Amino acid sequence: MRIFDALRNCKRFEYKTAYYSEKYDIEVVHYALMGNHFHFLIKQNKEGSLSIFMQKLLQSFAMYFNIKYQRRGPVFDSRFKAKVITELDYLRTIEKYIANNPVKARIKVCQNFASIGFPPELK
Repeated sequence: MRIFDALRNCKRFEYKTAYYSEKYDIEVVHYALMGNHFHFLIKQNKEGSLSIFMQKLLQSFAMYFNIKYQRRGPVFDSRFKAKVITELDYLRTIEKYIANNPVKARIKVCQNFASIGFPPELK
């Protein structure tokens, strides 16, 4: 199932991401919306906020998507995966991966992934 083929779906996901990141004190540093999944580079400013942010974001988007396409159930196949980044080199690797992934996949809609404030080390 191609989730982000329609620009409207991308915009809704971006809107909900901005809304919940502000509400739960999460900084979305970089992201890419792919056809059926997404990548985030996130800074968690408050302990434990990442899980509730992801829960609310994915529930909210699933409600929108399921109503729009008259379907039921989860939109994304599995629970999100998170890794703590402690090394600058690994941070740069992840940032490059997120930036290049849509290009390699030749994503036509939503290919204009956004950068929402790079860490100072990457500017």
